Amino acid sequence: MLNDIKTNIHAMRFTLMEFSGGLGDLGTFIPLVAGISIVTGMDLGIILIFAGIFNILTGLLFGQPIPVQPMKAIAAVAIAEQLLPSEIAAAGLIAGGIVFVLGSSGLITKVEHLIPKPIIRGIQLGVGLKLALKGISFISEMPIIGLNSVTTAIIIGIGILMLKKLKKFPTALLLFGSGLVILFLLTPETLSQIHFSLPTFSIIMPTAENWLTGFTRGALPQIPLTLLNSV
Repeated sequence: MLNDIKTNIHAMRFTLMEFSGGLGDLGTFIPLVAGISIVTGMDLGIILIFAGIFNILTGLLFGQPIPVQPMKAIAAVAIAEQLLPSEIAAAGLIAGGIVFVLGSSGLITKVEHLIPKPIIRGIQLGVGLKLALKGISFISEMPIIGLNSVTTAIIIGIGILMLKKLKKFPTALLLFGSGLVILFLLTPETLSQIHFSLPTFSIIMPTAENWLTGFTRGALPQIPLTLLNSV
């Protein structure tokens, strides 16, 4: 393992395109974790710290830009139905534990074949609709015209689609930078509010009811999606 890590470290490249590619996955990650933080009150700083740690570890171990993604079904339900942090924790622990057992025992491939594809497609559709409806509710609160508006989002989206033809252009970096520029133009006081502090860790102990809710509303729809996307 140590030899693999050393090899992966020597093979690393830090170029503009690599940096842009590293930001590409944020399009899925940031909206979900930000939504969870806003709706459920979970500490966004803690989420980002551990996501960053595990992204670095998976990169060192596998030599691949393997993203550490939130479990999308659990995240969608948590945002749409405002689950408690303890219920989200229970759902993640159950789903992670089941996938770990299936993966380490070699049963995961067999279980994957037992799950009918229509069930998985239905769960995907349900998760997508939940996120879409929640996104529409957020968009409905935005002005039509202005720097931070629906019109600006459409213009940037069209620009990104046009730039896709340029293979060597760091599109994700441009999109991320545009968002930062708009943020600081609208709220210049944000810079003065940025400060570094040690995170406050706390242990969540789910109750029996939390475990049940986490399993039925979070882990149960998540496991088929994980098997489809990751196996």
